[in-house]
Amino acid sequence: MMEAKEPKLGSSLLTESVKEIALTTVAERYFQPELPVIDLNKLLSEEVKGSELQKLHLACKQWGFFQLVNHGVGMKLVEDVKRGAEELFKLPMEEKKKLWQKPGDMEGFGGTLGSKEASSDWVHVFYILTLPTHLRNQHLFPNIPLPFR
Repeated sequence: MMEAKEPKLGSSLLTESVKEIALTTVAERYFQPELPVIDLNKLLSEEVKGSELQKLHLACKQWGFFQLVNHGVGMKLVEDVKRGAEELFKLPMEEKKKLWQKPGDMEGFGGTLGSKEASSDWVHVFYILTLPTHLRNQHLFPNIPLPFR
């Protein structure tokens, strides 16, 4: 009689915690090659600043965004901001309406920013100025999650 073989379901590449790895360096396998990657350490280095500035210029011009590595932002702050963003976007609609953009104002919940004639991505955004503080729309601050105040 034949023994039944258990099916092999695959495996996973064992790694250290991604969060822990990111505290010191970003492994090549985590770079998204289709996205421009900008290294802040290189921007601060006189030896390679020029080439990295050129990459930054092209990323902004051609893509409008980029992946920033070696930025030195602590994981606690990153996690606090992520948690705050989740809280903000999970607010009930009645609470979101209190934070909605007002005519002529750019801050608060709304759609994409741009002209009415241009096509837009279908997204829900929350836009808020942080600096300079005197330009902040103060009615928003008491109602948003703590990491954004």
